Amino acid sequence: MAQCLHCQKKGLFLSIDKNGLCKSCLPIVMFTIKQILRVLEESINFAENGKTYKTRLSRCNDVLEKAQELRNFEDLGIPTIEPKPSELILEYTNYRDKLILEKAGGASSKATQK
Repeated sequence: MAQCLHCQKKGLFLSIDKNGLCKSCLPIVMFTIKQILRVLEESINFAENGKTYKTRLSRCNDVLEKAQELRNFEDLGIPTIEPKPSELILEYTNYRDKLILEKAGGASSKATQK
């Protein structure tokens, strides 16, 4: 018996697509994922290439927020992106921590130079 991964409806005559979604959920979920991906891609670009520390850190936080939104789909078994959102969260948590440590290290070395 088929069951939609998003709305959890199930039935003998319910048809689901390759992503495990029923006809009602498919357009809503795909639209939502595309919107999240648009912001996520932009945020990744600014997190890695932003000109200021503040921009890069802010966009890291945006990446983590959007990856968590995608992780909600991952947790339901709905495919989203590669690497998986859970892997992206780990990667950007580490990246954000690295940025913070670099900034703290730079600030402390400036203080000791005075």
